[in-house]
Amino acid sequence: RYYNKLIAASRKNLDNHFEPAQTMAAWKQKVKNAWESITVESIKVPDPNVRPLDFGENFIAEITLRTPGLLSGEIGIELLFGRKLHDKIDEIVFVEKMQITGSQDENVTYHINVPVYRAGVYDYTFRIYPVHPELPHRQDFPLVKWL
Repeated sequence: RYYNKLIAASRKNLDNHFEPAQTMAAWKQKVKNAWESITVESIKVPDPNVRPLDFGENFIAEITLRTPGLLSGEIGIELLFGRKLHDKIDEIVFVEKMQITGSQDENVTYHINVPVYRAGVYDYTFRIYPVHPELPHRQDFPLVKWL
């Protein structure tokens, strides 16, 4: 599962005089340089203080990020639901990727609409991470921001 990807990447690098590795290193440096400048411009999420979500109802959220120096597809956002027990998250039960719905200038808007099919008390958060089609595993570039 892991070695085959490493072997294929190694062959691709050797066959192309290490150009893919140089391209990936340049992209990683670009993202590192821009990482601290990523900010949340707006966030629209259900307010549990107004009304809790009912079983089977959809969780709908929209987040707009300012991503100076980065392309719209180079940053991803995931929604994570965790089960609460005694006011503490004890288990991550759901992870879903948000979809890009628009970009303008340096702003990228993400949207998610997922049904809530588990009963109980849950909390949620959002995770921001770099995205590149040639990145074999997210652990190969461990940058993350939490909202």
